[in-house]
Amino acid sequence: MKPLLQAIKEQRLYLDGGMGSMLQAAGLPEGMLPDVWGMENPPAVQAVHRAYLEAGSRLITTNTFGTC
Repeated sequence: MKPLLQAIKEQRLYLDGGMGSMLQAAGLPEGMLPDVWGMENPPAVQAVHRAYLEAGSRLITTNTFGTC
């Protein structure tokens, strides 16, 4: 059996939350393209993902905030 399916059967899995507000709190300047800023500031994006993991998320999605 695949690991994800096994995990779903055994426990609740929490997904991460929104990236936009978290990136703004991390310093995303108003008017800056979020996708460009994220590519120029990978530690900030990683910190948001890390914060969700530390809060109990078991599933992390790709940062697509600001992409068309």
